Amino acid sequence: MVFKPLPLNPNEPNPNYMVYQELARKVLVKSLMSKGQCYLILGQSGMGKSTFLLWLKEFSPLYKLTPIFFHGGKDIVIEQFKKSFEEAIKPSFISRLINKQQVTNKPILLIIDDMESIIKEDLFRYILGKLDNPDLHLSIVFSSEKKTPSIKKIFKEMVIEEIILQMPKKGNLMEMVRKRIEAGGGKKFQPFGGDVVEGIINESETPREILTKLEKKHVELTTKTR
Repeated sequence: MVFKPLPLNPNEPNPNYMVYQELARKVLVKSLMSKGQCYLILGQSGMGKSTFLLWLKEFSPLYKLTPIFFHGGKDIVIEQFKKSFEEAIKPSFISRLINKQQVTNKPILLIIDDMESIIKEDLFRYILGKLDNPDLHLSIVFSSEKKTPSIKKIFKEMVIEEIILQMPKKGNLMEMVRKRIEAGGGKKFQPFGGDVVEGIINESETPREILTKLEKKHVELTTKTR
């Protein structure tokens, strides 16, 4: 049997394979119904935090929310962030002319990945100022592997809802793997077989680890057929 290349892409977040939809939908609904919501998505590396946030970005418009997505990290440029954010919350020309609006009245969801690597406290204070704006319907979601001192210090007066991502149920993981395999040209759990996939899931601690092991297994199967 000849095995075709099967790109499982363990290091590439993809919202099509998100396994925390129930938690994410609650974030969207609450952010639409009430402004000033603040969420911290916590979880170890490989648990799916970036995928969670990308899912929020993709599905926010279905919930009448306007997403503003930024990847954090220590290299984020504050002025560029501010410029992009101000442009996103700018009201329409008609709203500015007739209603004298300074900001849009549309619900906004600010999504920031890799928050713990941001070392610029000025950026946090800028975000807090926007959250305090009574005319802006804004909520924020950010991810971090752990609560850092800077996050605790700047957001100490905010009510932050923590969402801790843990290993999903086996059934959800099996479905995620099946979808990825079929998207790569496989069929159901082939070329691995359901038992092999289930065994790898049982011995793994994160979704990324599952995909990494499957990718390694696929290389082994491909090598044997040459």
